[in-house]
Amino acid sequence: MGTSGMAEDVIVLLDYIGWTAARELHVVGLSLGGMIAQEAKIPLLFDMLYPSSWLEQVSEHDETGKGRTNREVEIEHYRKRFEVTPPQSLIGALSQMAAGLTHYVSDDRLRKISAEIPKVVILTGDDDHLVDPQKSFYLKEHMPDAEFIQWKETGHAIHYQHRKRFNELVKRVIQEGKEKALKKSN
Repeated sequence: MGTSGMAEDVIVLLDYIGWTAARELHVVGLSLGGMIAQEAKIPLLFDMLYPSSWLEQVSEHDETGKGRTNREVEIEHYRKRFEVTPPQSLIGALSQMAAGLTHYVSDDRLRKISAEIPKVVILTGDDDHLVDPQKSFYLKEHMPDAEFIQWKETGHAIHYQHRKRFNELVKRVIQEGKEKALKKSN
């Protein structure tokens, strides 16, 4: 049994014990235990990024044709990414966290952005565990010219969960923005 199998055993055990709530568990692993902890992190990460109902659905992105779930397909995808992507440095992680926590744009500036940018879309899911979807409603309240879209059963990784739909939206927004900018300049 490899570290992936051992990590699955850990997750099954935690589920059996009932330690499944967010922020309920701290994992410390040394040597082989550290490797197992890294493998165990992937499924825990998914519960923050995606709605559990979507994770259990058959994936439209399964290139094997085996009818795997979104969870199985995304676990494979993330494992491949972890293999080739160097880990983020501590200072990088702290800087990113600080930037997110201290980000602020005044209500007046939000209104100005909404009025001056040809096309603004506020896109959110309804099941985001990292950024409260209410923040998007707040943005819309202060950006009256922006288009507001909330996708059902959608989490934080909206662009991964709905790849095709997201790309189609981006294309539409770019086209509408170009058209609006052209009308303004005439």
